[in-house]
Amino acid sequence: MKFNPLTNELFTNKNEYLKRLECPFNLNWNELKENGTLSKKCTICENQVFETKLLSDNEIKRMLEENPKTCLTINTNQINIEIISDGKNINIK
Repeated sequence: MKFNPLTNELFTNKNEYLKRLECPFNLNWNELKENGTLSKKCTICENQVFETKLLSDNEIKRMLEENPKTCLTINTNQINIEIISDGKNINIK
């Protein structure tokens, strides 16, 4: 996956747009209710939020095809994320 922190947009490794990550409640992962291995439940809207660190591009694509409003979370340090900006790689320290 590729993530642009300036636009909060998530792409596949083949540069296919997946989703803009935005939460009106700005909760972090630790504020969510335990709901499973790869997901937690939002304490405000009750939506399930999926952690992407163990998911492939195809798994996320399928989830978003089934429900485009699926909530996702990423950590810019996870091994399956490449940080990009305007189509170019950037380093975040």
